[in-house]
Amino acid sequence: MPDMPSDTVAAGASSLGHDPAAAHLGIEIRELSEGFAKVVGTVPSFMLNGLGTCHGGYLFFIADTAFGAACNEGQPVTMAAEASIVFARPAQAGDQLTATARLRSRFGRNSIYDASVVNRDGELIAEFRGRCVTLRSRVSERS
Repeated sequence: MPDMPSDTVAAGASSLGHDPAAAHLGIEIRELSEGFAKVVGTVPSFMLNGLGTCHGGYLFFIADTAFGAACNEGQPVTMAAEASIVFARPAQAGDQLTATARLRSRFGRNSIYDASVVNRDGELIAEFRGRCVTLRSRVSERS
C-alpha cells in the first residue's frame, strides 16, 4: 500500500477521536484503511529503560496505536479486550519504528488483529496480537 495523502490520513485519524498520548509521543498514522493501519514513531530518549534500550511499554504503545487505528477505521467503535506482545530485539533511542496492524479474523462482536513493529532496516522488533470488541453504542466524545 502506498503512503496516503495527508488529508486522507487526517480524515481517517479523526475517526479515532483525539489521541493526545500518541500525539505527545510523535506517533503518526501513515496509512489507514478498513482493517489496516500503519503508524510511525521515533523512540524518544526519555523512553529508555534501565538497560539503555527502548522501554517495552513504548513498543507496546506504538503497536497498540496501530491496532486501535485499524480496528476503528470504517467500523463501529471498538475497544481492546486483550493484547499481548513478543519482543524480538531491542530498539534504541532515535530509532524510527513502524507498526503495521492487520485484521486477522472477525467473529461475532470480536476481532483479532496482528501488528508487527519493525525498525528502519525492516528488522522485526516486536509482534503484537490484540482482540477488540465492537461496542453496542458509540462512546461519547470528550473535550
